[in-house]
Amino acid sequence: MERRLVPALLSLFGSGTAASDAPAQASQPQRSRLFKSARAILAIPPERDAWDDFIAQDEHLAEFIRDGDGDGIARWNAQHGAAAGGSDVDWEFIGEDGEKPDCFLSYRERTLQAPIEHDRTDNTVMILTLNRLVRADAEIRFCIDSWRNGTLAFFALPPAEWRMLEGQYGYKAVAYRFMQLPDRAEAFWREFGLEAEKAKRRPYNKS
Repeated sequence: MERRLVPALLSLFGSGTAASDAPAQASQPQRSRLFKSARAILAIPPERDAWDDFIAQDEHLAEFIRDGDGDGIARWNAQHGAAAGGSDVDWEFIGEDGEKPDCFLSYRERTLQAPIEHDRTDNTVMILTLNRLVRADAEIRFCIDSWRNGTLAFFALPPAEWRMLEGQYGYKAVAYRFMQLPDRAEAFWREFGLEAEKAKRRPYNKS
């Protein structure tokens, strides 16, 4: 049977865009805004909740990638793709007639299949796959203070800028707010559970 795109799923997750051959280099104004936001989060005292103090505020919504939106790839493209002087990620759903489609992400002549299960975790799996594909140019990390919310928040920066933050604030301070992503969903949920348990004991989460 002929392989085909599935319009319903494309409308759910968005339609792909052609990837540029230009190197993934964010423009300076965009890079400065995101880097400043990461620094603002790291400057929040450890006894305060970065979710309430920064992440959930309306003026910062566009700076995060959220798994509840279903537009994680489009958000990454807006922050680090062609619109920011880099290369876009392209994605498509392909399947046989009558079967659930597979999802493929492409970036700079590399393609990965996202191991989606067609359930409520698919958006998270898409973000994990996206990170595997683009992290050499703009690594995505999980915002730990979003752990107890229905929508998990993620934040992307070039690796050199993550290293700059770790040099300025210390590795532990960065890891206190941002968790590096493992490649596989089962590993992510395991590490998510461990970080959530630790986060429950933070001063602002104690009842």
